Amino acid sequence: MQIYGRSSLEIAEDNLLELVNPVFNINRGEAQRLCIQRRELGAEFRKAGQTLLDAWEGTKEQIESANLLLQAKKLAIFESR
Repeated sequence: MQIYGRSSLEIAEDNLLELVNPVFNINRGEAQRLCIQRRELGAEFRKAGQTLLDAWEGTKEQIESANLLLQAKKLAIFESR
């Protein structure tokens, strides 16, 4: 992701939108073909991100929270694979 010339608010908003998207352990087609049950990875971070998104005002604390939550979600997904 290119960040040059973008404010920390714009970056945090992009991170927040990425945070609220669900991530699954396998895509739908492969799960059906291999008879594997899909499960969401990092669901608790997605829910926390949704709560943050609902109350979003762009404060410094919210920007920091969005960035930290996204990093925590990425780490949880990495560790689960």
